[in-house]
Amino acid sequence: MFDRILSPLNDVVFWMLASEKYKDEFLVPFLLSVLRIPASEYSHIEFGDPRTPVNSVDEKHGVVDVLLHTAKGTIIHIEVQLKLYQWMCERVVFYHSQNLGGQLARGEEYEEIRKTITILITGFELKEAESEYLCRYVYCNPETSVIFTEVSEIFTLDLTKIPQLDDKTAVWPWTQYFTAQKEEDLDMLVQNYPAMQKPVSALRTITADEKVRYLARQREKWQRDQKSMMSYERDEGRAEGKAEGRAEGKAEGRAEGRAEGKAARDMEIARGLIKKGYTNEMIADLLEGMPIQNIQSIRAE
Repeated sequence: MFDRILSPLNDVVFWMLASEKYKDEFLVPFLLSVLRIPASEYSHIEFGDPRTPVNSVDEKHGVVDVLLHTAKGTIIHIEVQLKLYQWMCERVVFYHSQNLGGQLARGEEYEEIRKTITILITGFELKEAESEYLCRYVYCNPETSVIFTEVSEIFTLDLTKIPQLDDKTAVWPWTQYFTAQKEEDLDMLVQNYPAMQKPVSALRTITADEKVRYLARQREKWQRDQKSMMSYERDEGRAEGKAEGRAEGKAEGRAEGRAEGKAARDMEIARGLIKKGYTNEMIADLLEGMPIQNIQSIRAE
């Protein structure tokens, strides 16, 4: 028994829980609780990306955490994000659209398109205007609420808006599962919701694996180091940008010089971060205000 269990939201742990090994214990029960899809669809699940980060602590395999195909061909993309990046909603729609639009091969008909679903689990407030912690977004007429098509659905599970008391939905026990920190939390969860026994057992099995515990800790350490490095680079860039901006300002005007100096410095920082392997989203988060398009242009150079 461990006083502190591994978080299901840790990249390594989540990949293992959502793998073929724990499909029946974790993945299918979770999907049944969130999605309006009959259980028969989960009689067969194909994993679109079978890789796991278990042996790559310092790497993120693309943007898709879990990509699935159900028995009827429905595409399900599950992503966990604990940190808010710039243009997060646009980013989610972009990758969701890739999964939707990339289905048809040349010559195939539109009737071949299968429903595409994205489930985004966040550890931050994604939409301030939303009061619910589980939201479903579809194409519809905002004036009449008439659904245009049901081929596309995006679900968001915001863990910052969980109500303190059980709201009697099928998803609420899962919010307690994702936010559990101690064995006592899991014991109480199973006691109150016996159906959570299997996912809890899966999490305990993973927690007891010394290799996984080591890799999960290393993953957390790597993420903390990255955050610290990004903060350092940002503060250093701001200081140098201000200095350069003041120098420019003496010749061309203080306001204009600061803006141009900061822009020039940000471009140099972006070039350096690209060489170090930072993603566009990480650089945009570091250099607050720099558009993704500018970073893409620098990378293209």
